[in-house]
Amino acid sequence: MRVRPRIAIGCAGLLLSLSVTLAIGADLGIPAAPDAGEDGYPAYSVTFANGVVGIPAITFSQPLHYRPLTLDLYTPGQSNSKLPLIVYVHGGAWVTGTPRGKTVLGGWPEILAALSARGYVVAAVSYRLDGEAHFPAAIQDVKTAIRFLRKNATRFGLDPGRAAIWGPSAGGQLAALASVSCGVTAFETPSDSNVSDCVQGGVSWFGVHNFATVPVPKGNTGPAPYLGCPAFQCPKDKLEFGSPTTYVDSSDPPMLLIHGLADTLVAVSQTREFEARLRAAHVPVEMLLIPAVDHGFIGKTDAISRAATEQALVRSAGGDSRVAKFEHRLNELYNFHRHEIAVLCVLLLRGPQTPGELRTRAERMYAFEDLEAVHSALRLLMRREPALAKILPRQPGTKESRYMHLFSGDTAPAEQAAAEHSTEAHSPAKISHDGDRVAQLEAEIMELRRELNTLREQFATFQKQFQ
Repeated sequence: MRVRPRIAIGCAGLLLSLSVTLAIGADLGIPAAPDAGEDGYPAYSVTFANGVVGIPAITFSQPLHYRPLTLDLYTPGQSNSKLPLIVYVHGGAWVTGTPRGKTVLGGWPEILAALSARGYVVAAVSYRLDGEAHFPAAIQDVKTAIRFLRKNATRFGLDPGRAAIWGPSAGGQLAALASVSCGVTAFETPSDSNVSDCVQGGVSWFGVHNFATVPVPKGNTGPAPYLGCPAFQCPKDKLEFGSPTTYVDSSDPPMLLIHGLADTLVAVSQTREFEARLRAAHVPVEMLLIPAVDHGFIGKTDAISRAATEQALVRSAGGDSRVAKFEHRLNELYNFHRHEIAVLCVLLLRGPQTPGELRTRAERMYAFEDLEAVHSALRLLMRREPALAKILPRQPGTKESRYMHLFSGDTAPAEQAAAEHSTEAHSPAKISHDGDRVAQLEAEIMELRRELNTLREQFATFQKQFQ
């Protein structure tokens, strides 16, 4: 029996000391403690910009023999509706890091609070690092956090049916794995198995997605310590066990993958491979490859690093809404591939142009590796039947308003605007007779045919540029 090196006191002495302590506290007027958190310490909160309330260090799990695991919660103040949940998983190569920390744009708490202000409950979670426990401890912790949040949905004002997960680097691997491993029993803990660990969307920034194929930089131990293997001696089954690519199937939620093209720590091939695997399984996936930035979106200058990080944040938060709606609508209506959509969006809004211009302007939607990829996308568009001009009829007005029905998904405003434009152009006097009405309709049909022929000619013009 171990005896702590302290002065022992009997039960009677202990009770007496407690009673004296309590009495002294009452005499001094010590107020009763406010509502305590899970760890017994009085709960407190912090107010960020736009009224976002941050509640730090909420204990969501206390695994035996390990430290308590906590999360920081950000909520946009009072809301009359249940809000979607975003779970943020920090990076740090599985050996370091916290749910806080800094980026080139400032502290993560401020960034996550700004995200919450857009109408989300955001939870930044901790997990056991590889010096504390080997895989699958980290993913079990992340999934435990998801279940904890769902079990406390009413308390936190969140919608348990709308949850997304997001993380950079090591957090990207865990976010990707959580996205594709819904219900995998090896990642469950017994006490939480009756609550769903599934998410409805995932975002991975420069994460490892296949441990079997990730290049290991010189002098780096690679994933071995995290997976619980001797250095450079992980067997195939362990590499597969921790790899998101292992668990991909058609039931997975939509995913967004973002990576720097100059990443020297985690090769961009990891994101390309994962994107290809998801696409082959018919999982909705988007990939953004940012040029000239290394791991962590670090560029040669602070300005490049900030711009890349801002671009990734805007895309991850669902920004760039006009392009996103355009892309979604085209895919919904016509089942175009994303690289075709990128070229098509630029052509519709800017007209015929060179492949180099297309590549530059389409970069925000799809990362073309070279001009040949642009040519390939154009050739796919040209081979489509029916003709592009028939699929996308031109609307009167400016270039942007011609295709407003594709941005919004609502054809009525565009049709109404077209009718008004047509009436103004072709009917200066009010039509009062059926004969005039028929003549007017015929004139409108002729005008539409002329417009269709014009669009066909424009399409032929840019087609010739690439033959």
